[in-house]
Amino acid sequence: MNRPKGLALSVVLMGLCNVMLWAAFNPATNPRYLRLFILLTVVICIGFAIIWFYWQGKNWARIIVLIVSALSVLNLRIWNTVSLSSSLLVTPTHVLLASRALLGAVLLFWLNTRSVREFFKSGSEVQHLAPKVPS
Repeated sequence: MNRPKGLALSVVLMGLCNVMLWAAFNPATNPRYLRLFILLTVVICIGFAIIWFYWQGKNWARIIVLIVSALSVLNLRIWNTVSLSSSLLVTPTHVLLASRALLGAVLLFWLNTRSVREFFKSGSEVQHLAPKVPS
């Protein structure tokens, strides 16, 4: 089955939102910045692994993207508490929250359309290429 239109764009946008995690944290106020940087790098690498399987058409990756998209929309509730934290940079964190919520809302709709669901369902099943021989 052919890739649905918008899959490549969604992969690029998810990748951009993924690396934006690095921009949200303030290294000046965190004495354990190196630990935080390593933790964020691990989380980002896991995110890219999921994005890779999503690109490959794995349905479980689509489900993870749906869950993260819903959580990204729900994360808008912390908008006002960002300014109270000294370890977060306010403007980059607001940009991160807004872009992830917007992308999440679009993905929640788009990933549940019929053609996209069919692409991911066919990508997770084993396809037999050999023709069936009648007995």
